[in-house]
Amino acid sequence: RNLHVGRVAMSVPRGILVLGAVIALACGLPTEQVSQLQVDIKNAGQRLVVGQRLTLTTVVSGAESADLRLRYVSSDDDVVRVDAEGGVLATGVGEATVSASLLAFEQAGQDSVSFVVVEGVAIDEVSPTVVRFGEVFTMVGTALNPDELIVLAVGGWPAPAASYTPADPGVPASRDTLRVFTPTGSAVSSKLVVLHRTGGSASWPMTIVPQDLYEPNDSVPARLSAPFAIDNPQLAFEPADAFDWYRLVDITGSFTVEVKLGLPLEGQFGRVTLAAPRLSRDETLRWGASDDEIQYCRGLRATKGRAVFVNDDATDQVLSFPILDPAFDSVDVIVELEGDPVEPVPYQMAIREGYVSDFPPDAYEENDYCEAATPLTSPFSGSLSIDSNSDADWFSFSITGGDHLLTIARQCVRCASSAFVDVTVFRDTVVTTGAGASGPSRTHLNQLPIVILEEDGEDVQVVVPPGDYFLLVHNEFYRSLEQVDLQVTFDPVP
Repeated sequence: RNLHVGRVAMSVPRGILVLGAVIALACGLPTEQVSQLQVDIKNAGQRLVVGQRLTLTTVVSGAESADLRLRYVSSDDDVVRVDAEGGVLATGVGEATVSASLLAFEQAGQDSVSFVVVEGVAIDEVSPTVVRFGEVFTMVGTALNPDELIVLAVGGWPAPAASYTPADPGVPASRDTLRVFTPTGSAVSSKLVVLHRTGGSASWPMTIVPQDLYEPNDSVPARLSAPFAIDNPQLAFEPADAFDWYRLVDITGSFTVEVKLGLPLEGQFGRVTLAAPRLSRDETLRWGASDDEIQYCRGLRATKGRAVFVNDDATDQVLSFPILDPAFDSVDVIVELEGDPVEPVPYQMAIREGYVSDFPPDAYEENDYCEAATPLTSPFSGSLSIDSNSDADWFSFSITGGDHLLTIARQCVRCASSAFVDVTVFRDTVVTTGAGASGPSRTHLNQLPIVILEEDGEDVQVVVPPGDYFLLVHNEFYRSLEQVDLQVTFDPVP
Protein backbone atom coordinates (compact mmCIF):
# COMPACT_ATOMS: atom_id res chain seq x y z
CA ARG A 1 0.00 0.00 0.00
CA ASN A 2 1.01 3.64 -0.43
CA LEU A 3 0.98 6.32 2.30
CA HIS A 4 0.36 9.78 0.81
CA VAL A 5 1.94 12.85 2.46
CA GLY A 6 1.02 15.95 0.55
CA ARG A 7 1.62 15.07 -3.12
CA VAL A 8 4.42 12.60 -2.37
CA ALA A 9 3.57 8.92 -2.52
CA MET A 10 5.55 6.70 -0.22
CA SER A 11 5.66 2.95 -0.19
CA VAL A 12 5.42 1.62 3.37
CA PRO A 13 5.71 -2.04 4.48
CA ARG A 14 2.40 -3.61 5.59
CA GLY A 15 3.72 -4.41 9.14
CA ILE A 16 4.43 -0.74 9.87
CA LEU A 17 0.99 0.27 8.64
CA VAL A 18 -0.73 -1.64 11.48
CA LEU A 19 1.54 -0.36 14.25
CA GLY A 20 -1.28 1.53 16.02
CA ALA A 21 -3.44 -1.58 16.22
CA VAL A 22 -0.53 -3.60 17.58
CA ILE A 23 0.00 -1.04 20.38
CA ALA A 24 -3.70 -1.08 21.31
CA LEU A 25 -3.72 -4.87 21.49
CA ALA A 26 -0.33 -5.24 23.19
CA CYS A 27 -1.96 -6.01 26.49
CA GLY A 28 -4.74 -8.19 25.19
CA LEU A 29 -7.43 -5.48 25.43
CA PRO A 30 -9.48 -4.35 22.38
CA THR A 31 -9.29 -0.62 21.78
CA GLU A 32 -13.04 -0.17 22.13
CA GLN A 33 -12.80 -1.49 25.74
CA VAL A 34 -10.09 0.90 26.94
CA SER A 35 -12.60 3.55 28.03
CA GLN A 36 -14.49 0.92 30.05
CA LEU A 37 -11.58 0.47 32.45
CA GLN A 38 -11.98 2.36 35.69
CA VAL A 39 -9.48 2.90 38.51
CA ASP A 40 -11.02 3.28 41.97
CA ILE A 41 -9.18 4.27 45.16
CA LYS A 42 -11.11 2.84 48.09
CA ASN A 43 -9.48 5.05 50.72
CA ALA A 44 -11.56 8.07 51.74
CA GLY A 45 -9.99 11.49 52.04
CA GLN A 46 -8.61 11.99 55.53
CA ARG A 47 -6.45 14.01 57.82
CA LEU A 48 -2.86 12.82 58.37
CA VAL A 49 -0.14 13.75 60.81
CA VAL A 50 3.35 14.60 59.53
CA GLY A 51 5.27 11.31 59.39
CA GLN A 52 2.15 9.13 59.18
CA ARG A 53 2.07 6.35 56.57
CA LEU A 54 -0.75 4.42 54.94
CA THR A 55 -1.22 2.20 51.89
CA LEU A 56 -3.84 2.94 49.27
CA THR A 57 -6.29 0.22 48.31
CA THR A 58 -6.92 0.49 44.57
CA VAL A 59 -9.03 -1.71 42.29
CA VAL A 60 -9.54 -1.75 38.51
CA SER A 61 -12.87 -2.68 37.00
CA GLY A 62 -14.30 -2.88 33.47
CA ALA A 63 -12.32 -5.58 31.66
CA GLU A 64 -9.62 -8.19 32.15
CA SER A 65 -6.09 -7.45 31.00
CA ALA A 66 -2.62 -8.84 31.46
CA ASP A 67 -1.17 -5.38 32.11
CA LEU A 68 -2.93 -3.44 34.87
CA ARG A 69 0.10 -1.65 36.27
CA LEU A 70 -0.82 1.45 38.21
CA ARG A 71 0.85 4.85 38.29
CA TYR A 72 0.49 7.02 41.40
CA VAL A 73 1.18 10.77 41.36
CA SER A 74 1.07 13.32 44.18
CA SER A 75 0.09 16.91 43.48
CA ASP A 76 2.65 18.10 46.04
CA ASP A 77 5.53 15.90 47.22
CA ASP A 78 6.29 18.41 49.98
CA VAL A 79 2.95 17.50 51.58
CA VAL A 80 2.35 13.88 50.54
CA ARG A 81 4.65 11.45 48.77
CA VAL A 82 3.45 8.26 47.13
CA ASP A 83 5.49 5.30 45.85
CA ALA A 84 4.83 2.88 43.00
CA GLU A 85 2.99 0.49 45.34
CA GLY A 86 0.54 3.11 46.62
CA GLY A 87 2.37 3.74 49.88
CA VAL A 88 1.62 7.25 51.14
CA LEU A 89 3.86 9.28 53.47
CA ALA A 90 2.77 12.62 54.96
CA THR A 91 5.84 14.83 54.58
CA GLY A 92 4.66 18.35 55.46
CA VAL A 93 1.75 20.52 56.53
CA GLY A 94 -0.76 21.34 53.79
CA GLU A 95 -3.19 19.75 51.33
CA ALA A 96 -2.39 17.41 48.45
CA THR A 97 -4.11 15.01 46.08
CA VAL A 98 -2.88 11.56 45.09
CA SER A 99 -4.06 10.28 41.69
CA ALA A 100 -4.02 6.73 40.35
CA SER A 101 -4.11 5.74 36.67
CA LEU A 102 -3.18 2.81 34.42
CA LEU A 103 0.27 2.99 32.80
CA ALA A 104 -0.75 1.21 29.61
CA PHE A 105 -4.14 2.84 29.08
CA GLU A 106 -4.24 6.62 29.25
CA GLN A 107 -7.92 6.70 28.25
CA ALA A 108 -8.98 4.53 31.20
CA GLY A 109 -10.88 6.21 34.05
CA GLN A 110 -8.67 7.62 36.81
CA ASP A 111 -9.33 8.31 40.48
CA SER A 112 -7.86 10.52 43.18
CA VAL A 113 -8.03 11.08 46.92
CA SER A 114 -7.28 14.23 48.91
CA PHE A 115 -5.29 14.51 52.14
CA VAL A 116 -4.95 17.26 54.71
CA VAL A 117 -1.66 16.99 56.62
CA VAL A 118 -1.30 18.62 60.05
CA GLU A 119 1.74 19.14 62.24
CA GLY A 120 0.84 16.62 64.96
CA VAL A 121 -1.66 15.37 67.52
CA ALA A 122 -3.24 18.13 69.63
CA ILE A 123 -5.93 18.44 72.29
CA ASP A 124 -7.74 21.79 72.07
CA GLU A 125 -10.59 21.15 74.50
CA VAL A 126 -11.79 18.57 77.07
CA SER A 127 -15.24 18.58 78.67
CA PRO A 128 -15.94 17.89 81.47
CA THR A 129 -12.60 17.74 83.26
CA VAL A 130 -14.07 16.51 86.58
CA VAL A 131 -15.40 12.99 85.98
CA ARG A 132 -16.29 9.69 87.66
CA PHE A 133 -15.27 6.16 86.70
CA GLY A 134 -17.26 5.13 83.64
CA GLU A 135 -18.33 8.68 82.81
CA VAL A 136 -17.79 9.80 79.22
CA PHE A 137 -15.82 12.97 78.49
CA THR A 138 -15.29 14.62 75.12
CA MET A 139 -11.97 15.59 73.51
CA VAL A 140 -11.73 18.03 70.60
CA GLY A 141 -8.50 18.43 68.67
CA THR A 142 -6.32 17.21 65.84
CA ALA A 143 -5.34 13.66 64.82
CA LEU A 144 -7.48 11.95 67.48
CA ASN A 145 -8.51 8.88 65.50
CA PRO A 146 -8.33 6.14 68.18
CA ASP A 147 -7.12 3.62 65.58
CA GLU A 148 -4.02 5.80 65.15
CA LEU A 149 -3.31 6.30 68.86
CA ILE A 150 -0.98 3.85 70.53
CA VAL A 151 -1.70 5.37 73.96
CA LEU A 152 -5.03 6.73 75.19
CA ALA A 153 -4.94 6.81 78.98
CA VAL A 154 -6.04 8.69 82.08
CA GLY A 155 -3.73 8.51 85.07
CA GLY A 156 -1.82 5.69 83.39
CA TRP A 157 -4.96 3.53 82.92
CA PRO A 158 -6.10 2.66 79.38
CA ALA A 159 -9.23 4.64 78.50
CA PRO A 160 -11.67 2.96 76.07
CA ALA A 161 -13.00 5.12 73.24
CA ALA A 162 -16.79 5.53 73.17
CA SER A 163 -17.14 7.20 69.75
CA TYR A 164 -15.10 9.12 67.18
CA THR A 165 -16.11 11.77 64.64
CA PRO A 166 -13.35 12.88 62.25
CA ALA A 167 -12.87 16.45 61.18
CA ASP A 168 -14.57 17.45 57.93
CA PRO A 169 -11.79 17.86 55.31
CA GLY A 170 -13.94 20.41 53.50
CA VAL A 171 -14.17 22.71 56.53
CA PRO A 172 -10.83 24.34 57.41
CA ALA A 173 -11.77 24.98 61.07
CA SER A 174 -13.20 21.48 61.62
CA ARG A 175 -11.55 19.28 64.27
CA ASP A 176 -11.72 15.68 65.44
CA THR A 177 -14.12 14.76 68.26
CA LEU A 178 -13.31 11.75 70.44
CA ARG A 179 -15.55 10.59 73.32
CA VAL A 180 -13.78 8.50 75.99
CA PHE A 181 -14.79 6.43 79.05
CA THR A 182 -13.03 7.42 82.28
CA PRO A 183 -11.07 4.30 83.32
CA THR A 184 -11.48 2.71 86.72
CA GLY A 185 -8.44 3.14 88.98
CA SER A 186 -7.36 6.63 87.90
CA ALA A 187 -6.00 8.80 90.70
CA VAL A 188 -7.85 11.93 91.80
CA SER A 189 -5.27 14.17 90.10
CA SER A 190 -4.58 12.59 86.73
CA LYS A 191 -3.52 13.46 83.22
CA LEU A 192 -5.21 12.54 79.99
CA VAL A 193 -2.39 11.42 77.65
CA VAL A 194 -2.54 10.58 73.96
CA LEU A 195 0.37 9.27 71.89
CA HIS A 196 0.06 9.05 68.12
CA ARG A 197 1.70 6.26 66.16
CA THR A 198 3.95 8.89 64.53
CA GLY A 199 5.37 9.80 67.94
CA GLY A 200 3.36 13.00 68.51
CA SER A 201 1.75 13.35 71.93
CA ALA A 202 -0.48 15.66 73.94
CA SER A 203 -1.90 15.79 77.48
CA TRP A 204 -4.61 17.47 79.54
CA PRO A 205 -5.16 17.68 83.35
CA MET A 206 -8.15 15.75 84.74
CA THR A 207 -9.79 15.44 88.17
CA ILE A 208 -11.24 12.02 89.00
CA VAL A 209 -14.01 11.38 91.53
CA PRO A 210 -13.25 7.82 92.77
CA GLN A 211 -16.78 6.49 92.24
CA ASP A 212 -18.56 5.28 89.14
CA LEU A 213 -21.28 7.44 87.60
CA TYR A 214 -24.15 5.40 89.12
CA GLU A 215 -23.08 5.73 92.76
CA PRO A 216 -24.51 5.63 95.35
CA ASN A 217 -26.17 2.44 94.08
CA ASP A 218 -25.03 0.17 96.88
CA SER A 219 -28.01 1.09 99.10
CA VAL A 220 -30.54 2.47 96.58
CA PRO A 221 -31.03 1.31 93.00
CA ALA A 222 -29.83 3.38 90.06
CA ARG A 223 -32.83 3.72 87.75
CA LEU A 224 -32.28 2.95 84.06
CA SER A 225 -35.19 3.59 81.73
CA ALA A 226 -36.15 1.61 78.64
CA PRO A 227 -35.50 1.63 75.76
CA PHE A 228 -31.99 0.79 76.89
CA ALA A 229 -28.86 1.96 75.12
CA ILE A 230 -26.25 1.29 77.81
CA ASP A 231 -22.80 -0.12 77.07
CA ASN A 232 -20.18 0.88 79.61
CA PRO A 233 -16.86 -0.98 80.03
CA GLN A 234 -15.61 1.04 83.03
CA LEU A 235 -18.11 0.64 85.85
CA ALA A 236 -16.53 -0.11 89.21
CA PHE A 237 -16.79 -1.69 92.61
CA GLU A 238 -15.31 0.88 94.96
CA PRO A 239 -13.11 -0.19 97.91
CA ALA A 240 -15.21 -1.79 100.68
CA ASP A 241 -18.24 -1.71 98.36
CA ALA A 242 -18.87 -4.87 96.36
CA PHE A 243 -22.58 -4.42 95.66
CA ASP A 244 -24.06 -2.43 92.74
CA TRP A 245 -27.82 -2.25 92.36
CA TYR A 246 -29.66 -1.19 89.20
CA ARG A 247 -33.39 -1.02 88.50
CA LEU A 248 -34.62 -1.36 84.92
CA VAL A 249 -37.94 0.45 84.55
CA ASP A 250 -40.55 1.07 81.84
CA ILE A 251 -39.82 -2.32 80.26
CA THR A 252 -42.14 -2.92 77.30
CA GLY A 253 -40.44 -5.72 75.37
CA SER A 254 -37.49 -8.10 75.14
CA PHE A 255 -34.12 -7.00 76.50
CA THR A 256 -30.70 -8.48 77.26
CA VAL A 257 -28.33 -7.81 80.16
CA GLU A 258 -24.63 -8.58 79.58
CA VAL A 259 -22.01 -8.29 82.34
CA LYS A 260 -18.29 -9.02 82.41
CA LEU A 261 -16.53 -8.77 85.76
CA GLY A 262 -12.95 -7.61 86.21
CA LEU A 263 -11.49 -10.94 87.25
CA PRO A 264 -9.17 -12.69 88.06
CA LEU A 265 -9.04 -11.80 91.71
CA GLU A 266 -7.30 -14.16 94.07
CA GLY A 267 -9.99 -16.15 95.88
CA GLN A 268 -12.70 -13.82 94.60
CA PHE A 269 -16.19 -14.91 93.52
CA GLY A 270 -18.70 -12.85 91.61
CA ARG A 271 -22.43 -12.98 90.96
CA VAL A 272 -24.99 -11.31 88.73
CA THR A 273 -28.66 -11.61 89.64
CA LEU A 274 -31.85 -10.49 87.91
CA ALA A 275 -34.65 -10.23 90.44
CA ALA A 276 -38.05 -8.83 91.30
CA PRO A 277 -37.78 -5.22 92.55
CA ARG A 278 -36.93 -5.14 96.24
CA LEU A 279 -37.52 -2.50 98.90
CA SER A 280 -34.08 -2.68 100.47
CA ARG A 281 -30.69 -4.19 99.86
CA ASP A 282 -31.26 -6.81 102.57
CA GLU A 283 -34.79 -7.81 101.56
CA THR A 284 -35.23 -11.46 100.57
CA LEU A 285 -35.64 -11.90 96.83
CA ARG A 286 -39.16 -12.94 95.88
CA TRP A 287 -37.80 -14.43 92.67
CA GLY A 288 -34.53 -14.13 90.88
CA ALA A 289 -32.22 -15.69 88.29
CA SER A 290 -28.50 -15.73 88.94
CA ASP A 291 -25.48 -16.79 86.93
CA ASP A 292 -24.21 -18.88 89.84
CA GLU A 293 -25.66 -21.85 91.70
CA ILE A 294 -28.44 -19.94 93.49
CA GLN A 295 -31.82 -18.98 92.11
CA TYR A 296 -34.76 -17.65 94.10
CA CYS A 297 -38.38 -18.75 93.91
CA ARG A 298 -41.12 -17.32 96.15
CA GLY A 299 -38.44 -16.04 98.48
CA LEU A 300 -36.80 -19.48 98.77
CA ARG A 301 -33.41 -20.60 97.52
CA ALA A 302 -33.11 -23.08 94.68
CA THR A 303 -29.64 -24.53 94.16
CA LYS A 304 -28.86 -25.25 90.51
CA GLY A 305 -25.64 -27.03 91.38
CA ARG A 306 -23.09 -25.08 89.36
CA ALA A 307 -21.01 -21.91 89.51
CA VAL A 308 -20.51 -19.97 86.32
CA PHE A 309 -17.47 -17.82 86.98
CA VAL A 310 -14.70 -17.89 89.56
CA ASN A 311 -11.22 -16.40 89.38
CA ASP A 312 -9.38 -16.69 86.06
CA ASP A 313 -11.69 -19.38 84.65
CA ALA A 314 -13.94 -16.67 83.25
CA THR A 315 -11.87 -13.55 82.65
CA ASP A 316 -13.12 -13.35 79.06
CA GLN A 317 -16.62 -14.57 79.77
CA VAL A 318 -19.59 -12.28 79.24
CA LEU A 319 -22.54 -13.33 81.40
CA SER A 320 -25.70 -12.98 79.35
CA PHE A 321 -29.35 -12.75 80.40
CA PRO A 322 -31.65 -12.56 77.35
CA ILE A 323 -35.24 -11.94 78.43
CA LEU A 324 -38.10 -12.53 76.00
CA ASP A 325 -41.18 -10.29 76.31
CA PRO A 326 -41.30 -10.30 80.14
CA ALA A 327 -44.61 -10.01 81.95
CA PHE A 328 -43.19 -7.31 84.24
CA ASP A 329 -42.34 -3.65 83.66
CA SER A 330 -39.38 -3.42 86.04
CA VAL A 331 -36.59 -5.69 87.24
CA ASP A 332 -33.54 -5.32 89.47
CA VAL A 333 -30.03 -6.17 88.28
CA ILE A 334 -27.56 -6.83 91.11
CA VAL A 335 -23.83 -7.14 90.41
CA GLU A 336 -21.68 -8.14 93.36
CA LEU A 337 -18.47 -9.72 94.60
CA GLU A 338 -18.16 -11.96 97.63
CA GLY A 339 -15.78 -9.98 99.78
CA ASP A 340 -15.02 -6.27 99.69
CA PRO A 341 -12.20 -5.14 97.38
CA VAL A 342 -9.30 -3.09 98.72
CA GLU A 343 -9.01 -1.11 95.48
CA PRO A 344 -11.44 -0.24 92.65
CA VAL A 345 -12.39 -3.26 90.54
CA PRO A 346 -13.69 -2.57 87.02
CA TYR A 347 -16.53 -4.38 85.31
CA GLN A 348 -18.52 -3.75 82.18
CA MET A 349 -22.25 -3.89 81.60
CA ALA A 350 -24.46 -3.56 78.54
CA ILE A 351 -28.24 -3.46 78.52
CA ARG A 352 -29.66 -3.78 75.05
CA GLU A 353 -33.05 -3.78 73.45
CA GLY A 354 -34.12 -7.15 72.06
CA TYR A 355 -33.28 -10.79 72.69
CA VAL A 356 -29.52 -11.12 72.08
CA SER A 357 -28.39 -14.76 72.12
CA ASP A 358 -26.31 -17.30 70.25
CA PHE A 359 -29.51 -19.26 69.68
CA PRO A 360 -33.13 -18.21 69.23
CA PRO A 361 -35.51 -18.65 72.19
CA ASP A 362 -37.33 -21.93 72.41
CA ALA A 363 -41.11 -22.31 72.45
CA TYR A 364 -41.24 -22.25 76.27
CA GLU A 365 -39.53 -18.91 76.87
CA GLU A 366 -39.87 -16.77 78.90
CA ASN A 367 -39.54 -19.41 81.65
CA ASP A 368 -36.24 -18.30 83.20
CA TYR A 369 -38.02 -17.71 86.53
CA CYS A 370 -40.27 -19.90 88.63
CA GLU A 371 -43.04 -17.30 88.37
CA ALA A 372 -43.02 -17.87 84.60
CA ALA A 373 -42.69 -21.66 84.80
CA THR A 374 -44.18 -23.66 81.93
CA PRO A 375 -46.98 -26.03 83.09
CA LEU A 376 -45.91 -29.64 82.60
CA THR A 377 -48.29 -32.53 81.90
CA SER A 378 -47.53 -36.19 81.36
CA PRO A 379 -46.34 -37.23 78.91
CA PHE A 380 -44.31 -34.17 77.86
CA SER A 381 -41.98 -33.96 74.87
CA GLY A 382 -40.22 -30.86 73.61
CA SER A 383 -37.00 -29.23 72.38
CA LEU A 384 -35.37 -26.59 74.55
CA SER A 385 -32.45 -24.28 74.00
CA ILE A 386 -30.07 -23.33 76.78
CA ASP A 387 -29.44 -20.05 75.02
CA SER A 388 -26.90 -18.43 77.34
CA ASN A 389 -24.49 -19.34 80.11
CA SER A 390 -27.03 -18.16 82.69
CA ASP A 391 -30.15 -19.71 81.17
CA ALA A 392 -32.35 -22.02 83.23
CA ASP A 393 -35.76 -23.29 82.14
CA TRP A 394 -38.45 -23.72 84.81
CA PHE A 395 -41.43 -26.10 84.54
CA SER A 396 -44.20 -26.64 87.10
CA PHE A 397 -46.38 -29.69 87.75
CA SER A 398 -48.62 -31.23 90.39
CA ILE A 399 -48.99 -34.84 91.57
CA THR A 400 -52.25 -36.22 92.95
CA GLY A 401 -53.53 -39.68 93.92
CA GLY A 402 -50.45 -41.31 95.41
CA ASP A 403 -46.72 -41.49 94.71
CA HIS A 404 -45.53 -41.26 91.12
CA LEU A 405 -42.27 -42.13 89.41
CA LEU A 406 -41.03 -39.15 87.42
CA THR A 407 -38.81 -40.21 84.49
CA ILE A 408 -36.85 -37.54 82.61
CA ALA A 409 -35.17 -38.45 79.34
CA ARG A 410 -32.70 -35.73 78.29
CA GLN A 411 -30.68 -35.64 75.12
CA CYS A 412 -28.35 -32.85 74.16
CA VAL A 413 -28.42 -32.87 70.37
CA ARG A 414 -25.47 -30.54 69.80
CA CYS A 415 -22.94 -31.35 72.51
CA ALA A 416 -20.59 -34.18 73.43
CA SER A 417 -22.64 -35.55 76.33
CA SER A 418 -26.16 -35.20 77.65
CA ALA A 419 -24.58 -35.12 81.11
CA PHE A 420 -23.92 -31.43 80.30
CA VAL A 421 -27.65 -30.89 80.85
CA ASP A 422 -28.64 -30.77 84.51
CA VAL A 423 -32.19 -31.40 85.75
CA THR A 424 -33.33 -30.65 89.29
CA VAL A 425 -36.72 -31.35 90.91
CA PHE A 426 -37.97 -29.13 93.77
CA ARG A 427 -41.05 -29.66 95.91
CA ASP A 428 -42.83 -26.41 96.69
CA THR A 429 -42.28 -26.76 100.43
CA VAL A 430 -39.94 -25.03 102.87
CA VAL A 431 -36.79 -26.68 104.21
CA THR A 432 -34.42 -25.05 106.72
CA THR A 433 -30.84 -26.33 107.00
CA GLY A 434 -27.51 -25.35 108.45
CA ALA A 435 -28.49 -24.01 111.86
CA GLY A 436 -25.74 -24.69 114.36
CA ALA A 437 -22.11 -25.65 113.86
CA SER A 438 -22.51 -26.16 110.12
CA GLY A 439 -23.21 -22.46 109.62
CA PRO A 440 -26.12 -20.04 109.39
CA SER A 441 -29.54 -21.48 108.67
CA ARG A 442 -30.89 -21.28 105.10
CA THR A 443 -34.45 -21.63 103.98
CA HIS A 444 -34.86 -23.19 100.55
CA LEU A 445 -37.08 -25.30 98.36
CA ASN A 446 -37.12 -29.00 99.11
CA GLN A 447 -34.79 -30.54 96.52
CA LEU A 448 -35.53 -34.18 95.74
CA PRO A 449 -32.73 -36.73 95.19
CA ILE A 450 -32.50 -37.89 91.58
CA VAL A 451 -31.38 -41.35 90.50
CA ILE A 452 -29.41 -41.71 87.25
CA LEU A 453 -30.45 -44.91 85.51
CA GLU A 454 -27.41 -47.11 84.91
CA GLU A 455 -28.75 -48.64 81.73
CA ASP A 456 -29.19 -45.24 80.09
CA GLY A 457 -27.09 -42.35 81.30
CA GLU A 458 -29.42 -39.89 79.57
CA ASP A 459 -32.43 -40.84 81.74
CA VAL A 460 -32.99 -39.86 85.36
CA GLN A 461 -35.76 -40.79 87.80
CA VAL A 462 -37.22 -39.47 91.03
CA VAL A 463 -40.16 -40.61 93.17
CA VAL A 464 -42.56 -37.75 93.89
CA PRO A 465 -45.42 -37.94 96.46
CA PRO A 466 -48.54 -35.83 95.97
CA GLY A 467 -47.81 -32.11 95.94
CA ASP A 468 -46.69 -29.16 93.83
CA TYR A 469 -43.31 -29.25 92.11
CA PHE A 470 -40.81 -27.43 89.92
CA LEU A 471 -38.54 -29.04 87.34
CA LEU A 472 -35.45 -26.95 86.56
CA VAL A 473 -33.38 -27.62 83.41
CA HIS A 474 -30.03 -25.86 83.16
CA ASN A 475 -26.48 -26.15 81.91
CA GLU A 476 -23.56 -27.46 83.93
CA PHE A 477 -20.95 -25.64 81.86
CA TYR A 478 -20.37 -22.16 80.45
CA ARG A 479 -21.35 -22.84 76.84
CA SER A 480 -24.80 -22.47 75.34
CA LEU A 481 -26.59 -25.62 74.18
CA GLU A 482 -28.53 -25.14 70.98
CA GLN A 483 -30.94 -28.04 71.25
CA VAL A 484 -31.92 -30.17 74.23
CA ASP A 485 -34.64 -32.76 73.68
CA LEU A 486 -36.62 -33.49 76.83
CA GLN A 487 -39.22 -36.17 77.51
CA VAL A 488 -41.03 -36.41 80.86
CA THR A 489 -43.54 -39.02 82.12
CA PHE A 490 -45.34 -39.50 85.44
CA ASP A 491 -46.25 -43.09 86.25
CA PRO A 492 -48.09 -44.21 89.41
CA VAL A 493 -45.95 -46.27 91.78
CA PRO A 494 -47.58 -49.71 92.28
